[in-house]
Amino acid sequence: ANLMFATAGAGQANATERLRITSTGLVKLHEALVQDEVRLTTTATTQVTIETFPHGSYDGAKVVITAATSADTYVTELLIATNGTTAVATEYGQIGTGSALATYDVDISGADVRIRATPASATSTAFKVAMTLT
Repeated sequence: ANLMFATAGAGQANATERLRITSTGLVKLHEALVQDEVRLTTTATTQVTIETFPHGSYDGAKVVITAATSADTYVTELLIATNGTTAVATEYGQIGTGSALATYDVDISGADVRIRATPASATSTAFKVAMTLT
């Protein structure tokens, strides 16, 4: 479903914004992803991809990742930049009820920037991802 609404702002007399809920339940504002659901639950301690975005369409992202086990929750924020050949990230703003549940990295695979997590233990860990693409 799409919801269209007009905005008024400096230099935007006739601008229209679009809020869209995709068929998989993702909420997008003007095609930038704003909210997402649990992307992955794993018991692996090897690196896994928890989210992707096309580097041909976006130069960067602000990502909030929530990792949760049955005992702890840990939230962190990543800023990601890409030039289509290389992807880099900085992690900041970490907070949790225990120690970090995963480490994070980014890379490029084909047409996508991949956000990768390496869980700290074999305890079942669920990852939620919310991001704004730029």
